[in-house]
Amino acid sequence: MDYPDDPNTYGIDDAYMMGDSILVAPIVTGAAERSVYLPKGEWRCFWTGKAYSGGQTYTFSPDLESIPVFVKENTLLPLAKPLPYTANDAVFDITVIRFGDHPGDAYLYEDDGTRLITGTGAIIGSNSVGTAAWNLSETDIIPE
Repeated sequence: MDYPDDPNTYGIDDAYMMGDSILVAPIVTGAAERSVYLPKGEWRCFWTGKAYSGGQTYTFSPDLESIPVFVKENTLLPLAKPLPYTANDAVFDITVIRFGDHPGDAYLYEDDGTRLITGTGAIIGSNSVGTAAWNLSETDIIPE
């Protein structure tokens, strides 16, 4: 369970964490707005970069193209450009978005689809695994 020390999260059954840095709050069909509780910490709207303080509930009225998605402050978020399909030789165009002024480490695992990467990072198998590294400048910050 995410945020086990925050009793305000116990009854939430219509939002979820995607990994440990992204909170997704889908809109129910027919609803024009929804309330979203953001757990303790600082959060940014994925779409606009606007900052929100956690430990509070906010009401959002998103447009039809964007559901409420929030990213923890100081997250590096690698995103791949969508492809119509993937093949064994697919090449992904990856952009890293920085949320906040002091992002922590980020890991991007690109495996070959046949080997297992364990929770400790140990690799089981004999094929190669791709790795990536990047440096970010001040221009990579999502504007508020």
